[in-house]
Amino acid sequence: MGYLYTLLSVLSGTVKGYCGKRTSEFMKKPTDGIFISMLRMIICTFLAGAMVFFGSNSTFQINFHIFLPSLLSAAATSCFVVSWLMCVKNGAYIMLDIFIMLGIIIPIGASAAMFGEQISLHELIGILLLIISVSLLCSYNAKLKGKMTRKNIFLLIFCGMMNGFVDLSQKIFVTMNENTDAAVFNFYSYLFSLVLLSMVFAITRNKKHIKTQNIGKITGYIIIMGICLFLNSYFKTLAAKYIPAAQLYPLFQGLALIFSSLMAVFLLKEKLNYKGVLGIVIGFVSLIVINMA
Repeated sequence: MGYLYTLLSVLSGTVKGYCGKRTSEFMKKPTDGIFISMLRMIICTFLAGAMVFFGSNSTFQINFHIFLPSLLSAAATSCFVVSWLMCVKNGAYIMLDIFIMLGIIIPIGASAAMFGEQISLHELIGILLLIISVSLLCSYNAKLKGKMTRKNIFLLIFCGMMNGFVDLSQKIFVTMNENTDAAVFNFYSYLFSLVLLSMVFAITRNKKHIKTQNIGKITGYIIIMGICLFLNSYFKTLAAKYIPAAQLYPLFQGLALIFSSLMAVFLLKEKLNYKGVLGIVIGFVSLIVINMA
């Protein structure tokens, strides 16, 4: 079941990514990304709340073991969704996915330190291959979008690390709450994230935000993004119950890279050169190496 949940999560994430790329075209400032993310969190909170309300074994009751990973997830998710929109607007979509893959170092390392999950030699080799893949795709991105600034590189690294903390929060939740429905975790994560984003937006907003007519153009994309973001997180949290972190997150990001690359080439019309292809191939090989028995 863990692999089925992983596949469903990847497919949801790919659809979310396409809608996010289209939505990012209307962003002018970071506050636009915060506003779009707020709308997504409203949808996600509603969906997760509905699952908790109608779930036979679900309850809105919260305790420390639910609150702690939910708060970590909310803080990381808030940073991730905004930085992701900014990254996908400024660079090649495939490039973003590679940096997100690097974020797996966080849940893998933390799971080994906190929960005693072993990291094998072939998993370390696979992570090294990921780093090589990143360097190749950096060169590819330079050919496609021009040389990256330090600001853009920092934003990509930050986005990848925040995604890593989101993954870690899911692992912490399933470890501390074996019998609690993942929808409960998702509900509080999105609710807390909505509160955080609303507070930041209230402080930073100005009159030069997305125009009303543009909101109408991207409403459909935002709704689909919200639904897919919920499904992406929900299924990945379920998968974390069945698959060790050192296998799950490289598997997830490797599959996401393959699907996203196909989407970027055929739907977003990003042209691949030999370095881009080689980077993707090495990224895929790293997936195989990490998941060797």
